[in-house]
Amino acid sequence: ISFTDTVGINLSNIDSLLDAAEMQLTLNDSSSYIVFEAKNYIPITMSLNVGLLDANYNVLQDRVLESDSAFVGAPIRRKTVANLYESDGYTKSRIVLPLDMAMLRKLAKTKFLKMTITGNTSTTSALEEFPKVAVYEKDKIDLRTYIVVSPHVHLNVPVEINLLNK
Repeated sequence: ISFTDTVGINLSNIDSLLDAAEMQLTLNDSSSYIVFEAKNYIPITMSLNVGLLDANYNVLQDRVLESDSAFVGAPIRRKTVANLYESDGYTKSRIVLPLDMAMLRKLAKTKFLKMTITGNTSTTSALEEFPKVAVYEKDKIDLRTYIVVSPHVHLNVPVEINLLNK
């Protein structure tokens, strides 16, 4: 399954972060990054990438991640009633996005995200190559996102990110 959509995003507070970062940080090394950690209870591996667009839908950056990154699907177990599999717990995944001043400047101009998500059913513990899986209301993704900057810097700028409806 593949899905692409463009959604509005409100990064209005990023200007204050950018101002503070320019005064206090040197983001030219590999010690600063944004981390997305997930516990995926859904028996589907989801690969994703994001593009940054300005207010006129012009591309600021085509792909934020060098290659598609994945939240690996939950392990599965066979249901006793049907020829079907279901989630059997969760799988942890971590995606790391390097952060530098150029990326912060692009984020400050970003008004839309072009998201591409591709899904494949989990195969861990399956007896066949292409198992049929059931997804239930209880299946979810717990997502935690945080920013890591150079450890010698103390920065306290509240940032509010709101995904907007179309």
